[in-house]
Amino acid sequence: MLKKIVLTFFFLSISRSLFAIEPIPGRLLIKVKLGYKIESIVPQIQYKVVEYIYRRASFKNNAPETEKTYGLIFSEAEDIRAISESIKKISGVKWVSLDYKIDEPSQPIKTAQIVSGLDTPINAVYIPDTEHRYIRYIPIQQEILVAVIDQGIKYDHRDLKDAIFKNSAEIPNNGIDDDGNGLVDDYMGYDFTQYAFGGGSNDPTPSSPHGTMVAGLIGAKKDDKLGICGVNPNCKILNVKWNSVADISYCIRYAVDMGAKVINCSFGFANIDTEFPDFRESYAYAIEKGCIVVVSAGNNGVQVNDNPQRFPNMTVVTSHTGLERQVPGEPVRYGGANYGPEVSFASYGVNVYSTGVDEWSANEGTGTSYSAPIVAGILSRIWANNPSLTRQQVLDKAIQYTVPLDSGTGHGRIDSEALAKSYVTVQTKKVNLNLGNKRGLLEVDYVTSNGVTRRFAESFYFSGRKYSIHREL
Repeated sequence: MLKKIVLTFFFLSISRSLFAIEPIPGRLLIKVKLGYKIESIVPQIQYKVVEYIYRRASFKNNAPETEKTYGLIFSEAEDIRAISESIKKISGVKWVSLDYKIDEPSQPIKTAQIVSGLDTPINAVYIPDTEHRYIRYIPIQQEILVAVIDQGIKYDHRDLKDAIFKNSAEIPNNGIDDDGNGLVDDYMGYDFTQYAFGGGSNDPTPSSPHGTMVAGLIGAKKDDKLGICGVNPNCKILNVKWNSVADISYCIRYAVDMGAKVINCSFGFANIDTEFPDFRESYAYAIEKGCIVVVSAGNNGVQVNDNPQRFPNMTVVTSHTGLERQVPGEPVRYGGANYGPEVSFASYGVNVYSTGVDEWSANEGTGTSYSAPIVAGILSRIWANNPSLTRQQVLDKAIQYTVPLDSGTGHGRIDSEALAKSYVTVQTKKVNLNLGNKRGLLEVDYVTSNGVTRRFAESFYFSGRKYSIHREL
């Protein structure tokens, strides 16, 4: 029977920065020092404060906050930069942070569809890269929770619905904060859009295809035998949505407090600076709690800031051209990707396929946004094999199996095959298939762990094309 796979291609013009150049009018975040109260600070502000809003930055029951963060709302006609500078001079204010929106692509998203078919009983599953199939052979002891902080995930997608984390402490849609974390009905994650200023929603549906694609690369399930298979299909994904800089700190703290061990942030490391002290504090909180924070390097094609102490212990990922691509031999850094001494790893990021906008489509994209989740998936699989490891031990294990690339790509690419074979043995055999008047070639991996051998159909060559299957036989 003819099986159809629809590939939807999205072409985005890459802007220089993910964040808008100008801050959002009328919005500021401030943190009040211990011993001071917002009620005494607001009268000292030289501009009229329309409203100030306190949103707890901790998402654990009864967690004390000695210093509180407030969202201040002003008239949009006021000069928000001037307001920020004036507030910095007030005693009792620890820091002030402007807010920036996501910079939308300058060109609209264009779509095109290619329909291909296999006149064969074998269904194709698209996976991030044939090399990374080996990661799925690493035995697991425990599912690891991976947070995807992005523009929302299509959580009912056929390849993702079983991967999405569901908060068992919440009764969905009963209008009650059952788990007492300050958020009502956060059963499927949370949308922190403008949360600091009174926004937020328990429905983190996607505002663009980006987050769905990122989530698919990490943990799309393989059991339906069609569509996308992530690097670690045995993880759970926490759907955390943001839309501006002020949202991110709440997103990170929520991810940590919900138990995420790996946090993926595909929003461009080069765009983050000390101008965002709220991000710095939430990042430090994640590291303190033992999490791995994976951030994409950005797509400006330039060297990012050369101070590794800006965000110590951050796992920054750039892109390489990928194995089995047009470039023969060892891959090289993708020219559009950022690089530099703050980069930790490189992973492939050119013409990457992942979960699409509907259940029967796949997206194709290029950039470090799609390299970071591949690394996040690998790290989560290492952790799943031994949950007692510390964050540094997980990273050290990955570093042990890296292959150096160009300068500015950190430790280089993680050799997935070598890494997986430190846990299991893998033998690959090729089998000829007669399909009516056509012939195909099937690659089968024989994977042995603890004396037990399992067989996985992996790659299928048919009519001059290569398909990835990843199906246990």
